Amino acid sequence: MCINEKNDLLRFLFQLKKIFFLFFILLGCSQNEDFVFKTEGISIFYSDKNDSIKVHQIADYWKKNNLTSSKHQYIRLYHQSDSLYHLQLILNKDEDVKDLTYKDLSLIQDLENDLNKHLFVGSTVKIKITDKSFNELKLFN
Repeated sequence: MCINEKNDLLRFLFQLKKIFFLFFILLGCSQNEDFVFKTEGISIFYSDKNDSIKVHQIADYWKKNNLTSSKHQYIRLYHQSDSLYHLQLILNKDEDVKDLTYKDLSLIQDLENDLNKHLFVGSTVKIKITDKSFNELKLFN
C-alpha cells in the first residue's frame, strides 16, 4: 500500500469515527431516561419525575392488596396526557400472554377500576399488557 492510499484510509477512518461519535451523542440525547422505583418483588419505571409519588402509591397498593408474587414484576407508568395514564404490565416472556384467561382479563379490569377509584382520582388509568419494549400485546386472536 502506498503512502497516499494509507493517508486516504486514515482520513476515511477519522471521518467515520467522527460520524459514529455524533451518532451516539444524538442517540443519547434523543432517548428519554426512565426513572425506576424498586421494592421487594416489583420494579416500576416512569419517565416523569413528577409521578414519583404516584409510583410509590402504586407500589404500596400492590403490597397492601397482595398483588406481588414470587416472580419479580415489572411495571411502567406512562403519563400520556394531563388526565390519562397507562399502567403497563410488562411480561417477561411472550409465552406468558398465552396463559392469560378471560377470568384474568376480568380481574385486570377490576384492578383498573379500583385504581381509578382510589389512586387516580381526577384522572384515568388504563392497564395495558406489554412486552419488554412496551409494545401492547394482543391478548386473544
